[in-house]
Amino acid sequence: MSEALDLSEIPAGLPGRIHEVADRHIAASPHRTALIENGASWTYKELDRAVVDVAAGLKSLGVRAGDRMVIVSENCIALAALLLAVSRIDAWAIVANPRLSARELDQAVLSSHDAVVQCAVVGRAVEGNEEVVAFVQLMPGSSVKPADLMAFINPQLTSYKRPSEIVVLDALPATSTGKILKHKLAESLRGA
Repeated sequence: MSEALDLSEIPAGLPGRIHEVADRHIAASPHRTALIENGASWTYKELDRAVVDVAAGLKSLGVRAGDRMVIVSENCIALAALLLAVSRIDAWAIVANPRLSARELDQAVLSSHDAVVQCAVVGRAVEGNEEVVAFVQLMPGSSVKPADLMAFINPQLTSYKRPSEIVVLDALPATSTGKILKHKLAESLRGA
């Protein structure tokens, strides 16, 4: 049986919040490069100024210590400043990256429809690019059509993340353990 964590065993120098790590660097090396993104960079002093400004903006919006925020952002310099600002005002942040992978599309969007038993997405080559095609297995007796599923996912995904087509199958090809055979789905597209 595991024992309770003894907080006195945690090293005294360990920061309590993430902004404390940046604050140490800001104090020690304000003119050193802190962040670089696509050729642009911020020194620790510039990062600190951005964090102060963002924290003030969050407070003016009513964000207080203990509040929880969901931040939808790709990884970037601005996200770093926002996370440090949230930490400085003693709020909490959960980051959701809007670049959904095929697996996230499977699990988060299409699978959340009540009529969907399981689904998988695969890429289909188109001239100079690739498009996403979703394959869906519906609950027995369901009358949901591909157009209904597309209408369901449209408000949840930006246009470039939506599948170009949704194909309904009686059953998705799978191994004996239930793993979906995406290569079989991709092959069916090439044969079409």
